[in-house]
Amino acid sequence: MQNTQTTKIKNKNSGMGKGFAEAYLKKQLNFYPKITMPVENDTGFIIVIPCFNEPDIFPTLTSLHNCTLPATSVELIIVINSPDGVANDILLQNRKTCDDIENWKLKHQSSSFRVHCIFEDDLPQKFAGAGLARKIGMDEAIFRYNSITKPQGIICSFDADTTCDKNYFLEIESLLWKFPATGGAAIYFEHPVIGTEFEEEVYLAVSLYELHMRYYIQALRYTGFPYAYHSLGSAFFVTAETYTRFGGMNRKKAGEDFYFLQKVIPNIEFCDLLTTAVYPSSRVSNRVPFGTGPWINKFLEQGSGVFKTYNYDAFIDLKYIFSKIEYLFACTSGDIPVFYKTLPPSIRSFISLNKFQSKIHEIGSNTSTVKAFSKRFYNWFNGLQVVKFLNYSHNEFFQKLDVTSQAQDFLNEITKEDIIYSGPGELLFAYRELEKGNI
Repeated sequence: MQNTQTTKIKNKNSGMGKGFAEAYLKKQLNFYPKITMPVENDTGFIIVIPCFNEPDIFPTLTSLHNCTLPATSVELIIVINSPDGVANDILLQNRKTCDDIENWKLKHQSSSFRVHCIFEDDLPQKFAGAGLARKIGMDEAIFRYNSITKPQGIICSFDADTTCDKNYFLEIESLLWKFPATGGAAIYFEHPVIGTEFEEEVYLAVSLYELHMRYYIQALRYTGFPYAYHSLGSAFFVTAETYTRFGGMNRKKAGEDFYFLQKVIPNIEFCDLLTTAVYPSSRVSNRVPFGTGPWINKFLEQGSGVFKTYNYDAFIDLKYIFSKIEYLFACTSGDIPVFYKTLPPSIRSFISLNKFQSKIHEIGSNTSTVKAFSKRFYNWFNGLQVVKFLNYSHNEFFQKLDVTSQAQDFLNEITKEDIIYSGPGELLFAYRELEKGNI
């Protein structure tokens, strides 16, 4: 197996300069640079791709290679990974993938489009997974940007079963030219929901799953929550400065994208990028504990044909409290218990009076404007708190319902139209158009 670029450098953190990320890299006690090829000074994009037991990564590589290149050079870092003691067939597949990529590079690599493999075949069982693999690749990207002092270098999170539009790099580049303060963005995505590659049941399953994702984000935006963005591992980017500022990627086996973005989004200029798209695979997969692939597999095993999602009424309760930020800012200590009694039962049960009163008092004591109060409030009642509330309230107050019925009712509510959609596919198309601003 060819692996000349992943030779381990014995001295931890060796080669680090006085760049912007030196302090961050020194905190990563187990970090050492794994790619020996020097980085081009004009590198502006590094795409990080975790890869585990992946029999066909080449549609992904070809899709990125076929993109119109930006004004800067592009690097791909593919982290081919497995835990210590993994089954031999997986290890062999990973080694074959690495060799195949080295051969692919012979015809496709150039000075402006470089591909690197990091081969990790003995990651600790406790941490091995998508989060650690993504962290390994992103930390390597930080080391490389640090060596050329480029804090505004772009780190794109991608997956090994994903493709993209040809304008992928250009639209990210254009966004940052227009809005240079942007620290990251969620990139528009679509799962393939028609075709011949998979059985019809698979396409139905992924349609329902994506419909749930889009209904959730739109319903959360309806509540007034300011940080409602998709968190998909294959569909976001951040700048190098953003990545280091918020402590880098975590090592979670799955959901690493969600937890990372919860730290980032409230504290930077973050937005949706809707002028390009990525296309995650619709395949059944058990590579991670949860997410699209495992959910499709579970859906097919259950055979119910129904996907249940959060009840629209729970979002109405959230909307009530989120609409009262200005009132809470102006509240006196005596007003808070009175206001608490007006909260919907689901929220009163989720947050005790004492906790609510002390938190609002703490936030108010440390802010002098509504804007500052709002920011601190949503740092407390953040995206993770929203998920905890929804899960709690659906155990105690609400019943999860069929996603098609909830998505139908919500869409008609916000558009003030009474349209009956024929099924999840048509509803999903409408939600995609809604997200792109066409409805």
